Formats: sequence, structure tokens, C-alpha cells
Amino acid sequence: MHSTCRIPTLNNIETSNAVWVFAKWGVKPSDAWLSAFLSHLPSQLLTMQPPEICSVLWAAAMMPLHLPSQVLDGLLLESQVSVFVIVCQTQQVSAGMQCQA
Repeated sequence: MHSTCRIPTLNNIETSNAVWVFAKWGVKPSDAWLSAFLSHLPSQLLTMQPPEICSVLWAAAMMPLHLPSQVLDGLLLESQVSVFVIVCQTQQVSAGMQCQA
């Protein structure tokens, strides 16, 4: 059985890496671990950067893992925000402008 006691202490990078490693190794985590992970994941969404978001989405696709709609919506929204920021920063540099989010 996989330990769930440390999941609440994981930061955004550790959270995404934890689920990624299960998918990479082809090991299905226990139901208790998945439940704890899915409970913890929403608290990490606002701090996740594109690599962490990609890791979670890739792991969900490989396992396959059904992400609750609120979690999936949060991941996709954070992806959109990240893309907006990158585009804005690129335009700022090339045009000498400031973007407002």
C-alpha cells in the first residue's frame, strides 16, 4: 500500500512528480493514495507552472486517471493564464509595452 501521510505536505512540484512517477513506472497507486492526491491537488493549482501541469495531465492520460471536472478545469485555466503571461512578456519585449493581467 502506498503511504498517504505526506501528501498534504507536498509542494506543487512534488505533487506533480508524485503522480508522474506512478504513470512512468506503470504502477497503479492505491485508491487511498489517489483519493488523498485528488484531495490535495486543488490546493496546488495556483502555484503550478506549465511543466507541473503537463506532468499531471500526462500522468492522468497514461494511468488512465479520471480527474474530477473541477480539477481539470483548474489545470486548464492555469494553462491558459501561463500562456497569456508568456505571450504578454514576449510582446512587451518586442514592442516596449506593458501587459495587464
